[in-house]
Amino acid sequence: MGGAQSDPKTNDSLEELYKIIKRSADGLSMLEERSTGKEYLLREIISNLQNDFEQLRSAVEKRRSYPSQHLLAIRDTYFRTESNFCSNEFKLFLMVEYPFRNLHEEVDERKISDDYFRENELWSILYSCCIGLKHIYGYGGRHEALSSDRIYIEKDGLVKIGDPFLLGHQANCDSPPVHSAEQHIYLSPEQIEMIQKSRSEYSPELSDVFTLGVIMLEAACL
Repeated sequence: MGGAQSDPKTNDSLEELYKIIKRSADGLSMLEERSTGKEYLLREIISNLQNDFEQLRSAVEKRRSYPSQHLLAIRDTYFRTESNFCSNEFKLFLMVEYPFRNLHEEVDERKISDDYFRENELWSILYSCCIGLKHIYGYGGRHEALSSDRIYIEKDGLVKIGDPFLLGHQANCDSPPVHSAEQHIYLSPEQIEMIQKSRSEYSPELSDVFTLGVIMLEAACL
């Protein structure tokens, strides 16, 4: 039935140096580096078309060459080709740094302790998210998937967002249930109108600004 042709780096580095400690329903796994215990997110992307796969590799490398301290960093990438009976399967293994916690978790914890965000903390969250979004727009990317559980806070307080292209996050207006979009607090009015078919297009950037405003209100009011 055919054998597997693998990049040696994938076998040696990914399978021997890391172990999977958790799998999630969104296609992401949590990896632990055997030597240090440090954790990373792993996403596996599969394509049967070489041209599509090469475009994917190019898009990933483009993002990797433009890092930002306010974006979750790409730790490494691994590629593998598996030959089946009548076709090839191209696989990309993408490792991204694992965030310490997300803003939603931070808000929930502060509710319990009645510890409101200080004004300078809120400004820091807003500034960091804006810089992260600007960076994504700068290399031609889009977000449209912001929510309080997709804004991340490191142990040192540094705030980051993730590139949804890398993490496989759906845009908020594409996430089910579409029929109850009015109840989706992160959707902009233009996105709701588009879902209801009364609008043909909208500005992704302006919708991100609206969503970020809702998230900041969520954090400020606890």
